[in-house]
Amino acid sequence: MQAIYDSQARAIAIQLESDPRQDRTDEVAPGAIAGLRDGRIVEVELIGVGSADDLQRIGLVSARYGLDPEAITAAFHAAVSAPDRLVTMTVTARAA
Repeated sequence: MQAIYDSQARAIAIQLESDPRQDRTDEVAPGAIAGLRDGRIVEVELIGVGSADDLQRIGLVSARYGLDPEAITAAFHAAVSAPDRLVTMTVTARAA
C-alpha cells in the first residue's frame, strides 16, 4: 500500500494496488472517492484533508468496499505525518 499527502491541495491518495489505473470512480461521501478498476477498489482519495470528518470518510469508504479501516487509517496518518512524500507500508493479517 502506498499513500501520498499533497499538502498544497490538502488531498491524500492511498493506492491499494501497485497499478492504480482506474476505469471509474465512486464518490462515497463529499471528498471521499474510491477509484475502481474492473469493479475492484484500487485507490482511496480524500479531498479537503484536515477536516473533522476525515476518519469518518475513511470509515464510509472502508465499509462500502470491505476494506480494513484500521489499515487505511494507518496509511492516512503515515502520509499526513510525512507530507509531500510517498509512504509505502505493508499491513498483514492480525496476529493470533
